[in-house]
Amino acid sequence: MKILTLKSWVLAASLTFATLSASAGVSYTTPDLDPSAGNEYFKFSSIGAVGKSFSDYLLVSFLGPRNLSATVSGTSTKSVSFSKFDLYAANKTTLLATGNVQNFTPKLAYGGLETSGSKGNYYLFIKGISTGTGGYNGSVALTSPVPEPETYGMMLAGLGLMGFVARRRKIG
Repeated sequence: MKILTLKSWVLAASLTFATLSASAGVSYTTPDLDPSAGNEYFKFSSIGAVGKSFSDYLLVSFLGPRNLSATVSGTSTKSVSFSKFDLYAANKTTLLATGNVQNFTPKLAYGGLETSGSKGNYYLFIKGISTGTGGYNGSVALTSPVPEPETYGMMLAGLGLMGFVARRRKIG
């Protein structure tokens, strides 16, 4: 019977240690808050309290070309500090953009994300340290990129050509 008690203590100690060093995870807390087509706006938060150190990936999935802008902030009984707030490709190894973690609310901005045919997956990597009971929350805005001036120039040239052809047919 003493061996069973020892096994129980070892199991309890290992589970306690695992929960102290495990990350809390992160998920969206809201559906898309931007009703306009081609734009998305989400809020996210850590699931439960974060441990002493945390490193989480947040899936960002969308269809079509987008520009990304994201922020994150922490709340704690003592302090939360972030060491990374980066954007990765779907393989979680290709770094696309490094966020600014030098201010009170870390920020990340990246333009020209593309998907082809199906939803594109990208990941926000959030890493930091909490010295008390705490968590974090933030937002992700995905907006359709503004067309380049060349795009407008080509459209106007095409409209001008169509007007020229229509005028010529009307005269002839």
